[in-house]
Amino acid sequence: PLLTLLNIRLGVWLYWRKTWNRPTMLYLVRELLSQIDERLPFLNVSDGGHIENLGLYELLRRKCAFIVVVDSEADEAIACAGLIKALRLAQVDLNIHVDIDLDDFRRDEKGNTRTHYQLGVIRYPDGDRGYLLYLKSSLTGDEEHLLSDYRARHPSFPHQSTAVQFFDEEQFEAYRSLGLHVCDSAIQVAGLEHRGRGDIEALIDGLRANLLPDDHEDVSPRQSS
Repeated sequence: PLLTLLNIRLGVWLYWRKTWNRPTMLYLVRELLSQIDERLPFLNVSDGGHIENLGLYELLRRKCAFIVVVDSEADEAIACAGLIKALRLAQVDLNIHVDIDLDDFRRDEKGNTRTHYQLGVIRYPDGDRGYLLYLKSSLTGDEEHLLSDYRARHPSFPHQSTAVQFFDEEQFEAYRSLGLHVCDSAIQVAGLEHRGRGDIEALIDGLRANLLPDDHEDVSPRQSS
């Protein structure tokens, strides 16, 4: 209720019916009393951060076969706490288990990790399975000079406090470049650097072959999300 009254939540009002009206105070009261649902013309869409920061829980609940999680939390210790919390909630609430090795995200003496990404196997309670591609905001030492120079001057990069909501141009470009590098690295390990990047099935097959060489079970494309 306090988040609603003080208007400090992270949602946004969207409308899905043809109307030029705006949400009235009645919608604020409905939200305050948890009476907002999909049958109303307006929906308050949230990023889910009040449950867990990655948006993973709801995707697991929907039994998606291929999920991409981008973890850019302020996590200087590289503890992957956001992912671990989401997996714990999924296991306790939904009986969904995800097998994923996080050892390569441990920092070395220079503060680098061995990888930016990892592939996990999702095991749903009905026997179905899927894959979780986890992309972590980290540095491995193979980044371009722009990033190494920025980190030398800002040692907490790329885990600067999220309390700072305004980036200058240099800071924005550093995070943008790192995100591009992390995604390109995952695409390259899947063997798709010279292929169309919209081929999801090829991406899954490449990731499985290189990151889970002992995995031989297929995933139905109709479930992919």
